[in-house]
Amino acid sequence: MQKIIRQKLSLEPKNGYLHYHARRYASLLASLEQRYEPGQRVLEIGRSPFSAMAAEHLGAHVDTLGFGEEHETRHGRHWCFDLNHSTRKKKWRADLPVYQHILFAEVVEHLLAP
Repeated sequence: MQKIIRQKLSLEPKNGYLHYHARRYASLLASLEQRYEPGQRVLEIGRSPFSAMAAEHLGAHVDTLGFGEEHETRHGRHWCFDLNHSTRKKKWRADLPVYQHILFAEVVEHLLAP
C-alpha cells in the first residue's frame, strides 16, 4: 500500500471511511503515479480525501470540481459546478484550464442518469 495512505491511516486510526477505501485509493494513486509527469494538471471531479493525498504524493496541484463556492485550497483550486447539469451542454463550464488527468474517485455512483 502506498506510504502516504499508510501514514494517513496511522494518523486517523478511527476513520472507517479511509480504512474502507484504502486499497482503492492505493490502486488509484499507483495508476496516477505511473502516468503523471511534473507540471501536468490534475482535476478530481468532486472532492474527497484522495485529492489531498494525490497532491501530497505527487507534489502537484490537484484541482476539484463540484458543489460549493469557488476558492483556493491547500492543494489547488475548487471550481463550482453542479454535476447534475453535466448532461446539459449549455450549462458546461468553458472557462476551466486543460487537464491531463481527470479523476472520478468519489462521484460516479452519485450522478443522475439522463
